[in-house]
Amino acid sequence: VTFHPMVTRSILDLTFRTYNYKLGMELPSALACFIYKRMSHHLVQATANNPYTPKLVSFLRQSPPGLSEDMYSNTRAMTNALKVLKKHSVIQTSKAEVNKQGCKIGYVDYVIYHHEYFIKAMRKANFRQSENRAIS
Repeated sequence: VTFHPMVTRSILDLTFRTYNYKLGMELPSALACFIYKRMSHHLVQATANNPYTPKLVSFLRQSPPGLSEDMYSNTRAMTNALKVLKKHSVIQTSKAEVNKQGCKIGYVDYVIYHHEYFIKAMRKANFRQSENRAIS
């Protein structure tokens, strides 16, 4: 049995990004877990003034639950996932910008502001990663 070579190389080179696994496992929703993991890996410069702005359709296409045919189900799933993240102090607030095409929802853009605990965790991860680069 061998470990995945890319993961092994990342561990040996200390180039991995830290992630709060305990919090990720506490999240009851697969979509909330996906959002949290995505924010942890991609928002290196998380600040209170720099929101995360995913587009609903493109974001859900990449997520484990996937994209539903019904836009109401998609927006409800995202709203519930954001409520879970707010409860776990990952996000402070979120706002949906809905663009309707007639009576139907055309597309939805979200503006998600990070919680101060999430921002502190990202700063700590950045510091740890810069220390690891200095060592290697």
